[in-house]
Amino acid sequence: MIRKRIFVIVSFIVLVIFMIYAVQQLQSNTALTKEQMTIQIEKVYQGTVGSLIKKGDYYVADFEKNGSTYEVQINPYNGEFSKLQAIYIAEITVKPDDTAVENTAQQPLLTEAQAIDIALKEMKGHVDSVKFKETTDGGNYFIEIEQDHDDEVKIQIHAITGKILSIQYDD
Repeated sequence: MIRKRIFVIVSFIVLVIFMIYAVQQLQSNTALTKEQMTIQIEKVYQGTVGSLIKKGDYYVADFEKNGSTYEVQINPYNGEFSKLQAIYIAEITVKPDDTAVENTAQQPLLTEAQAIDIALKEMKGHVDSVKFKETTDGGNYFIEIEQDHDDEVKIQIHAITGKILSIQYDD
C-alpha cells in the first residue's frame, strides 16, 4: 500500500514537472538574432543594412539600396516586416545614351512616370491604365499596356525597389 502511494506521489510530481516545462517552452518565443534579421532584410529588399536598433517589441532597420535609404520595422519573433518607408531616395535620370546619372531628391516612392518607364522598357506598346496599391512593404504599381493586335499585358512593379514582380498576358 505504501509503495502504491509513493508511486502515485512520484508520478504526480513528475507530471507536474513535465507540465511546468511544457508551459515554459510554449511561452518562450525564440527571437531571431540580429544577424538573422539582417540577412532576411538584405535578401528581401536587396540592400545593405546600416543599423538595426531594438525599439520595444520590434527592431527598426535602416538599409541602403542604389543610393537610397529606407527604414523598416521587423518583428524578431516571426520575421514579419512593417512600416517600410523611404528616408532618402536618389533619383536616377537616364540620358539618351542610356547612361544613368544620379540626382538627389526626396521622394516617398517611385513616381508613376518612373514605374511606366520601367514597364515600357520591359514591354513595348502604349499604357492603357496605371493603378497604385499601397502595401506594408511600400506598394505596387499595376500597369496595363496595350500591344499590337489588341493584346494586353499587365505588369506589377514594386514601388520602392522598381523590381517587376509579375507580368500577366491577356488576349
